Amino acid sequence: MSMLINLETVHKPQTIDEAAALIERQGVYPLYGGGAYLLRAAINEAHSAVDMGAVVSAGFSSAGSVPWLGACATLETMGAFDEHFRLVVAAEAPLNLRNSLTLGDMLLETPSDSPLIALLMGLEARVVCYAHPSYSMEDWFRQGLLWRTQRTILRVELPGYNAGQVSIAFEKVARTPADRPIVAALAIWDRRYEQSLRVVALGMESHPVWYVEGMQSTLDDFKGSAEYRAAVMPHLVEMARAKVRA
Repeated sequence: MSMLINLETVHKPQTIDEAAALIERQGVYPLYGGGAYLLRAAINEAHSAVDMGAVVSAGFSSAGSVPWLGACATLETMGAFDEHFRLVVAAEAPLNLRNSLTLGDMLLETPSDSPLIALLMGLEARVVCYAHPSYSMEDWFRQGLLWRTQRTILRVELPGYNAGQVSIAFEKVARTPADRPIVAALAIWDRRYEQSLRVVALGMESHPVWYVEGMQSTLDDFKGSAEYRAAVMPHLVEMARAKVRA
């Protein structure tokens, strides 16, 4: 948080009602950790922020009927949730970033190339916010950053998720094996249901999307042209599908 040099005020509410009222104000941003999303999104006009650490969980629970992950949980913490999250978190960021980025940061930013966000989408996660209905990942993606910052994110729930029944596979193309993907495919298969195998495509649009045959890319940048992304994706999907069944 020391890198957010433009911050003039950091509120530290002790109740969830107080926190929610503060971040509904224009120009006040929530901090679900160190505020990494503000830096990554280059939001330089952030002069007032709300430290959510005292009112939002930094842990998780895999017990009970609905597993969940707290919005203040770091990526490294989420890696301890189960083997699937451990695999995806390792692909998301190096260790130093895994100890600073939080689930709240990732949900606010929703990067197009994020394996973690792709996994949450593939598991049909619900974003639970205070005093609002829960949102599917697709509904969450449709909103802009300002809208998302004015929601008090409590946790992500994974209704119906059973790690022992799910297989995942992740295939990517990147400049080096350690780099974030240019494009990637994350296949998810709940073995209880034969027809449940689905693939989330990364690097095709501004956020992860469900893969459909023949899809085109709306992203075109120095990492890869739209034509390149569309040409590579079917091969990644085929490899991910084969691996998840194996």
